[in-house]
This record gives sequence, structure tokens and C-alpha cells, in this order.
Amino acid sequence: MQNQNIKSVTSRQDVKPIKANITREQFQTLTKLYNSGRQQNNNVERDRNQQQQQASNQQQQQTITPRNNTPQSCRTAQEVFIYSKQKKMKYFLYQKSNLKEQGKMQNNSQVLPKTKNSLHRNFSQLEKSASALLTPLIQTTTTPQSKQKKYNLMSIDQRFPSNQFAQQIAQQLKKKNETNKKENLKVSLDDFITQVSRPTKTLISPFKQTKSLSPSTRVQSAKPKKQIYYVSSLVEAFKHQYPQTCEQQLFKDHAVQTFNCVGFCMNLQESDKEIIQSKILNLPPKLNCKYQKTVVFDLDETLIHCNENQSLKADVYLPITFPSGDTVQAGINIRPFAKWILQELSQICEVIVFTASHQCYASQVIQYLDPKNQLLSAQLFRDKCVLSPDGVHIKDLKIFNRDLKDIVLVDNAAYSFGVHLENGIPIIPYYDNKDDKELKTLYDFLVEQVLPAPDCRLVLQSTFRLREFLKYNEPKLAIEKLF
Repeated sequence: MQNQNIKSVTSRQDVKPIKANITREQFQTLTKLYNSGRQQNNNVERDRNQQQQQASNQQQQQTITPRNNTPQSCRTAQEVFIYSKQKKMKYFLYQKSNLKEQGKMQNNSQVLPKTKNSLHRNFSQLEKSASALLTPLIQTTTTPQSKQKKYNLMSIDQRFPSNQFAQQIAQQLKKKNETNKKENLKVSLDDFITQVSRPTKTLISPFKQTKSLSPSTRVQSAKPKKQIYYVSSLVEAFKHQYPQTCEQQLFKDHAVQTFNCVGFCMNLQESDKEIIQSKILNLPPKLNCKYQKTVVFDLDETLIHCNENQSLKADVYLPITFPSGDTVQAGINIRPFAKWILQELSQICEVIVFTASHQCYASQVIQYLDPKNQLLSAQLFRDKCVLSPDGVHIKDLKIFNRDLKDIVLVDNAAYSFGVHLENGIPIIPYYDNKDDKELKTLYDFLVEQVLPAPDCRLVLQSTFRLREFLKYNEPKLAIEKLF
């Protein structure tokens, strides 16, 4: 009979999958069955141990036989049936507890063990008979660790079509996200940006604009940080104790030179009126141009560089004839965008080159930059400079007979515009760096801010703040405080 129970199976195809929902009373009944089977198994084990003990005592009294690896006894058919029943009961309860915690519904084929025996048949009949009495208790009952959810996004509600249900869930999530954005939005503007557009009142209050929030809640401004001609590179050069590039070192050296020149310029006296009168240039204003402004360029180290050593490689070699009659080949390095900026600016304003070099040399270089003599309105040389008591050549802009609010001077030496600090535009010196882009940046600065301004001096003073350098003892401190 026991062997028949082991061999008798129920075909798995005959069992129709049903919902594995059980009530609490059914769960307690299954637990009692599991405990009773466990107790019977313990009794069988105790009886088997007693039989083995008696057999061992009898063997000790008899002749000792050689030991081998063959088991002395095997489990009986009844023991196998009870053990199988206990194992299947334990696995079934384990699967039911998992379903109760997860809140998911699975069919009977996923819950019941795959081994086909009488226990499978009994549990299937039990569920089939109790299917009419099952309630959705398992769906609403939650463990203390879990929380009841309003809806499950991973399941499909049978009351609505799949597309309609998905659309409703998407709309609910969208409304929830929009509400969170309006309530928890934290915007912080970059502390270093000075020109930003005011956000709309619905997203930010005036008080939140001045708060500095953590990087995790910071929102990037709509406008990126603007690059300011000369000033941004100057600040970057002083951020590090030791400059990382040759260009940064050049900016630091130029800042030190400019810092020392400002003190010299502030102590300069105005040029003698008679000297200015003798040097005034009778230049008619340029007509038919977009801006009634005048941009004056220095030559050496601003537009070009002349190699002192003739053995150095140069962009072009120009013959220079001195008043003595001697002729030499001067190696000239042309700054990137030099010809380009002269051509572009000459179409919208008046452009002049004013250099402290001799005419015999400078005129040859200017002719190379403006071969057709169409870009420059005038060329001025050393004889038009005003010599200071210290022997420095000053470029006094009053000789142009222009309104000082409409004229600017681009020069690498700040002492050149010593009597007109508000009209000066500093630029780092050029030697042979082919990656130099200062003139390109300068053009953008002139076109966007300087030339359209009613008074150029106001723009230059607010940008470079040269007169304020004297408030500080060293260039580094002045850069840190002013910019």
C-alpha cells in the first residue's frame, strides 16, 4: 500500500492552474499538518535509533565482522513517504509566505512543487474546493515592514484597457513631478557672474537670488560666464602661485609693469599747450562709417615684433634704410589677426597707427600691413610723441583734434597713454606666439562695448579700473580686490 502511494501520481496536465489565495484559517490548518508530520517523523527517527542501538549491542556480543563502506540499513517506504510529505509541505508554505510579502498573484504551476506525488494531488483538491470561499485578504494584508500602496505600477488593472490605464498613470506621475518642481525648486546664480537676466517671479524670489546653495541643488544659469577682454586672463593668471603656461606668466609680468606705470602716470603733468599745438594733426574726420570713433594702435609688441637678433626666424624680412644710408634686413613677426583687425575696423570706424619708433623703420612695416594705403587714416611716428621730463615718449591724444570721449589707444605699455588713462586699452606684448588670439578678443570687445558707447572712457574705466591700482601695495592684491 505504501509503495502504491509512492508510485501513484496525478498528471500535472490534469490540474488546472488556479489562484493561490488562501485565508488565515487555511494557513493555520496547513501549519498544523506540517507540525503533525514533523512530530511523526521525530517518532520514526527515535524508533529507528532504538533499533540501531539494539542491533549494535547484538553485534558486539557476536563475532566482529570486517567493516566496509556499505550502509547498514536504508529508509523504509513509510519513512520516505513522511519525509517527502514534510519537504513538500515546507516548500509550499515558503512559497505562500513569499507571495504574501510581495503582494503578487501567481498561478498554481509556479507555487506547487514540480515533483508529482499524492501530496500534490491533495493540495490541488484542497485549493479547488476552497476557491469559492477565498477573499482578497492576501492583497490587502501587509507585513509590518511593508506599506500599503495606492496602486502598483508593475500590474495591470483589469477594470481599464491597458492603453487607457497606462495613460492615466503617466498623467498622475506628470502632475506629481510638476508639483514637486514648483515646491522644491532651488536656483542659485553663479557668484562670479555680474550680468544676468532676472528670472521670472513664478520660479524664484528676489531673496533666493543672493543665496549660495550646495552644488547638488544648484541650477546652471541660462547665460554662461562671460569672457572679459584682458581682465579674465589676468585674473586666471593670478589664481595660481606659479603660472602653468607661458601666456599666464606673460600676463603676470605685464600686470606688474602696468601696476608700476600707473604710479608714474598719475604723477605726470599735463603737456605744455605750445608743444601740443605744434604737434596737432590736421586730420579731417572720417565720414560714412558706422561709428564716429577713432581706434589708435601701437606698432611694436602690439601689432608686430621686430627681432633684435637677425639670426632668429621671422615671418617676413623687410629692408630698412637708416638716415646714414645703411640698409639691413629686419626680421618681423606679424601678430595673428593683425591685418584682419585693421581691415575689419577700417570699415566701421577710423583707424590710426601711432608708434614711438622712427619713421624710417616703422613706415616700412606699416606699408607691409597696409600695402594699398586703404586701411589707415594716418600714420604717426616718434616725432609726434611728447617727451616727458624723465625721457619717456608719451602719446598725447589731444594732437588728433578729436573729442576724447570718441578715441581710444591700444598699447602694450601703459605709460604711453599716461596722460589719458581712461582712454587706454592694455594688451600683453607679442613676440612669436602663433596661438595668440588677443587681437581677435580685442575686436569683439571693441565692437560689442566700446564703439557703441556714447563715451568710451566710461567703458574702459569700469573694465580695467587702472586708476584704482594705487589703492593697493602690490599687483596681486589689486587684481584680487578689483576683479
